[in-house]
Amino acid sequence: MHLFTYGSLMFPQVWSRVMGGTHTSRRATITGYSRRQLPGEVHPALVADPDASVTGVLYSGLTQPELDRLDRFEGEDYPRISVRAVPETGAEVEAFVYIYAHPEKTSPDLWDPERFEREGLQHFLEHYAGWSAGT
Repeated sequence: MHLFTYGSLMFPQVWSRVMGGTHTSRRATITGYSRRQLPGEVHPALVADPDASVTGVLYSGLTQPELDRLDRFEGEDYPRISVRAVPETGAEVEAFVYIYAHPEKTSPDLWDPERFEREGLQHFLEHYAGWSAGT
């Protein structure tokens, strides 16, 4: 199974902490969504937006227990749905993604992965450090 990630899970430091290892990954894009800021948070929200697209990381080879682990990590506010992802190399694939359940709570501002890496990644790792792959 494939998973398209667009926020903190794009970063190997977060992925390995949550998943307890690595998976094959490559850059990919999905259309019909935008990656928005969440007021007061360092992580983003994915919301439907017919005129937008999002580039992120597509992980391959996930098992059902691993998806169950990710469901717990993402929580109730981020249900998992199926989308079509277009990798930079290779054919379009069906992938899961976690979309934000409360789009009305998002900022109109887009979330910036480079800014997160500079200013939010360390904060995220420190505050989510209690969550582990065994949780």
